[in-house]
Amino acid sequence: MKKTLKRALAILSAAALLGCAASAEYEYAKPMLPAGEVEIMANVPKIDHGYIVGEMTVKENSDTIVGEDDTHLYKADGAFVLNDKGQALTFEDIKPGDKLTYYVDGNAPMTLQLPVHYSPAAVVVATENSYVNQVIGVFDEDGLANDESLKLNYDLSTPYFSHTREAAFISGKALVLYENTTRSIPPQTSPAAIVKLTDDEPEAVPPFMGHGPQIADTDAYISGSLAVDENGETLAGKDGAGEEIHLYKNENTLIINKQGEEKTFADIKAGDSLIYYVSASEPMTLQLPVHYTAEVIVIDDGSDVNVLLGNFDAELLDAVNSLVLHIGENTKIYGADGFNGGTALALYNFATMSIPAQTTPIAVVVMANQPQAPTPADVAPDLSGVRKIVAGDSTLGYIPVTVNGVQMLPVREVAEALGYSVDWIEESQTVTVGFASFTVDQDAYAFAKMAPQALGQAPVLIAMPGDVYAKTYVPAIFFTAVMDGRMTVDGDTLIINAAE
Repeated sequence: MKKTLKRALAILSAAALLGCAASAEYEYAKPMLPAGEVEIMANVPKIDHGYIVGEMTVKENSDTIVGEDDTHLYKADGAFVLNDKGQALTFEDIKPGDKLTYYVDGNAPMTLQLPVHYSPAAVVVATENSYVNQVIGVFDEDGLANDESLKLNYDLSTPYFSHTREAAFISGKALVLYENTTRSIPPQTSPAAIVKLTDDEPEAVPPFMGHGPQIADTDAYISGSLAVDENGETLAGKDGAGEEIHLYKNENTLIINKQGEEKTFADIKAGDSLIYYVSASEPMTLQLPVHYTAEVIVIDDGSDVNVLLGNFDAELLDAVNSLVLHIGENTKIYGADGFNGGTALALYNFATMSIPAQTTPIAVVVMANQPQAPTPADVAPDLSGVRKIVAGDSTLGYIPVTVNGVQMLPVREVAEALGYSVDWIEESQTVTVGFASFTVDQDAYAFAKMAPQALGQAPVLIAMPGDVYAKTYVPAIFFTAVMDGRMTVDGDTLIINAAE
């Protein structure tokens, strides 16, 4: 049925395009419905490529954006806010009477409350007398939508919004704003803006609502499940894919059940289901079937207890902003006297429907393999002994200087030696280095449309002996933290290479 409807819409769209007068090369395109959707009534949210799409007229801008239909939009961190001309805005720029379209990731947690509250991934505010189409599509590297309904012609001047380091749209799922199209098949357009969206379609089960483990991605640990066949010299069984797994009986392995009660290897019997966590840095034997030494084993009795492995900050918010822990007086803590953040395994029953969800855990296991914060040497080495700079294939006649304890390098000389173009924009008092930018008096360095980051010192103008004009110096870590380059010291020589 969906395929038939899509084909019918495609044929009608093509017929409409071909039936237009032949005198003009471009035409204003009528706003298109998402593929497979039929509009029944206005302002009713639709589902398009895994996103909830709705329209509202703003009634109030306070703690939330409130529509005249009483829909609320949270002022979500990381949400893209722009107008339909592709100009970046903030939530505070939205005023009563504005008409806007909101896009909500169907995979994001949502509160169960009335009136409806959404955390939008993107908000597009209509400008006066505008006639701009907004469509979501999946586009290939040539800018062609996978249903061949539209082809994008864009370049680095096209306003582009993304959470990645890409300076321009390459491929994938995107929200596209455009006005006019050619009469070709497929229609082609130069978009007013492109917003990169999450490529994954929503999962059937929302987070924190199902049975069994829901494990966050952490690079420090290997996790899996095991159905025990035998408790002998090792715990032997099969994982979910039917592969045989062995767990060594190590005296340092912590074993608990879902109620947070400590158990022993002797308490595990054939038929039990286990969830195990193995340090990724643990030495492993090269033998088949696979043998692991687990740091933690959870005996899974099938009860409604969630098991989450995550990296938590000082406020006990996990790294993916999905869960906040509130340690209660009955919360059992293993591996430490208390828990103030870091990598931990949390067992909990219920969570609030807020964003992020909040819970008082049954138990918290503080894991041994804690993440290590990067030191300044990980980003840029000590340059105090450097007497020569080699950038790319060029040897520069400069040495690092120190300003307020921060090691600085001449930005134009290093950047151009690495192959980047450096420009000065008088109107905005901005220096651009490739896709990066900054202003001379602000400790704020941005890459493409990503949020600026502080590097500990604003750019400064310095005239060294022999210089006719002052040169702009930036913190040395600009070339690593912002430009993603590589920096090493060999004796008295600093070697800088551009990002691969």
